[in-house]
Amino acid sequence: MLWLSLLSLVIHLLIQAVSADKEVFAHFIVGNTYPYTVSDWQADIQEAVATGIDGFALNMGSDAWQVERIDDAFTAAASVSSSFKLFISFDMSVISADATFIEGVVRRFANKPNQFWYNGKIFVSTFAGEVDTFGYTDESSGWQNAIKEPLAEAGYPIFFAPSWTSLGTGALNLAVTDGFFSWNSWPTSSNDMNDNDDISYQQLANSLGKLYIAPVSPWFFTHLSYKNFVYKSDWLIMDRWQEMLDMQPDMIEVISWNDFGESHYMGSIRGALPAGSDVYVDGFDHKAWRYLMYPYIDAYKNGLSAPQVTFESLFYWYRPTSKYAVATSDSYGYPSGGDYMEDNIYVAVYLLDAAEVTITSGSNSQTFSGVAGVNRFSIAFETDTTPSFSVSRGGLVMASGTGPEITSSTASYNFNAYTGHLFF
Repeated sequence: MLWLSLLSLVIHLLIQAVSADKEVFAHFIVGNTYPYTVSDWQADIQEAVATGIDGFALNMGSDAWQVERIDDAFTAAASVSSSFKLFISFDMSVISADATFIEGVVRRFANKPNQFWYNGKIFVSTFAGEVDTFGYTDESSGWQNAIKEPLAEAGYPIFFAPSWTSLGTGALNLAVTDGFFSWNSWPTSSNDMNDNDDISYQQLANSLGKLYIAPVSPWFFTHLSYKNFVYKSDWLIMDRWQEMLDMQPDMIEVISWNDFGESHYMGSIRGALPAGSDVYVDGFDHKAWRYLMYPYIDAYKNGLSAPQVTFESLFYWYRPTSKYAVATSDSYGYPSGGDYMEDNIYVAVYLLDAAEVTITSGSNSQTFSGVAGVNRFSIAFETDTTPSFSVSRGGLVMASGTGPEITSSTASYNFNAYTGHLFF
């Protein structure tokens, strides 16, 4: 009923500030949750809360079962934490321009306790959709007349922040958008990632009174029949988070929590993996990246230019084979962009006091002098070896361990990353 929707809006306006604090969301692929139960959602949400993440951007397609899984997600969120928020990100690459479907989904979840509201409005995003006009002359008038206005008139006003990345700054200049989420979080050449576009988007958003949501991602590799490429990801997670601390965007969205097909997942491996991705996902747990991110998330929320290290740990990541290895039975071929990657082992060490860090791969063993704070070290890896790591202070070994073997041969190309950590 309309009066109930209006009452809900008044309540949200009373309990929320004019704008949200700095928040970090994680992009969540609902399409990978077909076998999920409420307990699966609870496990994901608990892991996200422990990482410092404030909520999930629920990327959804048009399958009816996905609506049911999202309903389970809201049930789980309510049972875990009232402060953990969810919002819908309509995947317009697979959803037809169906205004009735989009409106129905927004209405269904608008008044759920864990629905994310921003500036007194229901937060709604997309992946793509900049070519959808809903029968109108352009995307701005289409989304305005077919989606925003009907929802507002029914008592469901939305704060619309789509990921219309192909439009660049043009997305922010459109009347229909209240904000903009960029999908560009990986370098597409041999150069490292930079924040030039992010700075431009943030400055324009500020001048227009709109919101900019910056993307952060740790990795990218996909090896499927319909997409087969890799982006330079060596130090990406560290570089990208430092860029976020330097520029302090309005909001951050981590890509992703569970996009297994593109290897940039941080959540536990559960649910239904995209067909064929299990070859390069099974055995490649990325939870170490969650622990690594925590101090950066905290620093971002507190407006700091560097993480405040409060615990000691060593994090490592590397690929399972050399980029020069030739797969023996791979019908998809070598992934484009593979040459951009380096055959290195990457190590980040959080220290409360100076310590020596040793990284070993076969005959290549190097010891580095670490200082209090965040340290970054890397060495070239050798194949057919098992990398090892140790941290010593004052002649006492504080922690040591090994990672999975790096092999010289492979049946299928795999540019995913092994990750691991040592707490001490």
